[in-house]
Amino acid sequence: MLLLLAVTAAFSASEIKAQCAANFSYTAAGNTATFTDLSTASPGSVVTWGWNFGDGGFSGSQNPTHTYATCGVYNVSLTIGTSAFCTNTYTGTVTVNGGITPTFTYTVDTTNGNVTYQASPLGLNLNYVWSFGDGTYDSAAFVNHTYPAGVYNVCLTVADNSGICSATVCDTVTVTVTPPPCTTTFTWTDNGNGNISFQVAPFNFGMTYNWNYGDGSNGTGGFAIHTYPTYGTYIVCLTAVDSATMCTSTFCDTLVLAQDTASCNVGFNNFDNNGQVGFIVNSTSTNNSYTWDFGDGNTGTGPATSNTYMTSGTYYVCLTTNNAFDACTATFCDSVVVVITGIGENQQSSFNLSSAPNPVSNTALISYYLSTDANIQLTVSDVLGKTISVIESGNKARGKHSAPLDAGNLESGIYLLQISVNGRMETKKIVIAK
Repeated sequence: MLLLLAVTAAFSASEIKAQCAANFSYTAAGNTATFTDLSTASPGSVVTWGWNFGDGGFSGSQNPTHTYATCGVYNVSLTIGTSAFCTNTYTGTVTVNGGITPTFTYTVDTTNGNVTYQASPLGLNLNYVWSFGDGTYDSAAFVNHTYPAGVYNVCLTVADNSGICSATVCDTVTVTVTPPPCTTTFTWTDNGNGNISFQVAPFNFGMTYNWNYGDGSNGTGGFAIHTYPTYGTYIVCLTAVDSATMCTSTFCDTLVLAQDTASCNVGFNNFDNNGQVGFIVNSTSTNNSYTWDFGDGNTGTGPATSNTYMTSGTYYVCLTTNNAFDACTATFCDSVVVVITGIGENQQSSFNLSSAPNPVSNTALISYYLSTDANIQLTVSDVLGKTISVIESGNKARGKHSAPLDAGNLESGIYLLQISVNGRMETKKIVIAK
């Protein structure tokens, strides 16, 4: 009787052993997959979900959404855990096929009906199929095709090497084969600051091209660049001459160059190093000229300059900028406080300490020379002598040495570059200009 009871109890424990099964489904739109948990548990319920999306991505949500960087087939695993301490993993494949949006551009040669096509996007892992709309096909990113005059529906299909990702785009191409031999036009691009690029459209090697820029200047060629001295409205004319027939055609267009009213907005920052003050324009333009009045009788020019004051005090510094193209002039003045504390640069150069470039914005090369083997320390300090960083230290052999200075984390201003060699010190000033 006791043996029967033991067997019955063991059978009941086996019957109620926790069971669970991980499972999921998904839907994909382009390269984004939305997952739905279909896992089951008995007894208890699923309380944890661990997703491995097969591309290095993970999630602990029950029904996550994941976007893949590229199309393809991925092995996705779901591991579940239940309140009854049951775990199970299910792995399935997920296919995403978005990410390719094909386009193409084309140019029609109206003298012979030849059309040049260029596909986009470009990639070594992509395949191209052209349907030219006249019953012929080709497969390359760049193709040429010649038509009789007419209208054609041209389609481009782009697919990856796996064949998973593909898309098709179509466009209507009109081919005209009998254009007037001398007709010419041009396009132009404003490069800023009065600099304009002109392009003949379409270009014909059998023609010569002459430009009248509308400001008294002339040019030649199918592609030309001209810089106007000031803003305004100009009538630009292109004359094309067919060298074979001497047929001449002229096309003119109006070019409007607007004034930039903000081109003369100006201000400056300054950095005092014991009476030697560096000045930097806060916003520069290649079209602007800059002149300085340092308030002590001295003057200067350029977007970055410096002045050495003889005594401490407050000086009224004025910066004047002029922009010839926008025909504007502006002056900005500010008070500059100069404090001379007696901390100066050691003018001796027994170690030939130098920094290039100086001023520096990102990285400079520090150089020095040792006449004997020595223990050195190369540092950067502020003007009060506080060490900002140690560039290098330790025993160095006789000869010329160099080390990089990373100024990327330093604020704009004047700093002291110092080298200590067996107790002897040499100092140089460096300017950080961002």
